[in-house]
Amino acid sequence: MKKNAKIFITTFILSFFMLNNTSVFANEEKIIKLQVGNKVANVNGKNVTMNVEPYIQEKTNSTMIPLRFEAIVLGIDEDNIIYDTSKKTIKITKDNNVVEFFVGYSGYKINGSEPKKYGKNDPVVEIKNGRTFTPLRLIKDAFNLQIEWDSKTKTVTLKDSKQIKEEKDEEIQKEEEVIRLVNEERAKVNLPPLQIDKDLMKLSKLKAEDMLKNNYFDHTSPTYGEIGKMMEDFNVDFFVAGENIALGYPTSKEVVEGWMNSPTHKANILNKDFKYIGVGISGTLWSQMFKG
Repeated sequence: MKKNAKIFITTFILSFFMLNNTSVFANEEKIIKLQVGNKVANVNGKNVTMNVEPYIQEKTNSTMIPLRFEAIVLGIDEDNIIYDTSKKTIKITKDNNVVEFFVGYSGYKINGSEPKKYGKNDPVVEIKNGRTFTPLRLIKDAFNLQIEWDSKTKTVTLKDSKQIKEEKDEEIQKEEEVIRLVNEERAKVNLPPLQIDKDLMKLSKLKAEDMLKNNYFDHTSPTYGEIGKMMEDFNVDFFVAGENIALGYPTSKEVVEGWMNSPTHKANILNKDFKYIGVGISGTLWSQMFKG
């Protein structure tokens, strides 16, 4: 049962680091940014000029992107991009899968299967100025991409599934390393190690992702409220709870050092009443939650 008395201890820390990536068309990373009306794309941090620019299809208000360029920057060899002008089809082979698009059609096939169908009013593959353009949604689904859309700048960011998995694996390693380093600090003052709590891991990740998504840095979330309310809403039992947050630290070592150099954050890490910990990271936004 939950006890009535609850204590909330929240502290935050901010640092500034600049990171960049200059590799282009590397197999291990595929992050592509395209802007409507702009021939300059950004691939893994480097600008690349296209022959045509993405546009908005007026009838459906959908973003259309050049298919050949997108395929090439995803690491697909030009020999694996086959146009059949008589059938008005485009076959693209990637990772032993053959994806087939149809001009004038809003679906696609994979390995000859029944076509993936969308609604009658959905955007279709079309040819404009001699180039084939594909609706963003089809590219996303056909190649299992993650899409981020910035409506203010009309910019779309695409990440392939391999890159997403690598980023998630790296985040997990960083989260686990933070916990190890925190327990090292506790051992120095003869405190027992904090135990990993799966609920706190989940909530910390949600909080970090929420800060990144909604562009804020605070203990009070516009989505989840304060830490106590968030824990209660997710049915997490606790007597005392706390949170450290941080922004701008690229490594686990640096963020823990930052917290330990701040008296209020250090007090949370070395609080003898805390028994459990969870850590979540999204980008360079960190959330560290405790409970006892």
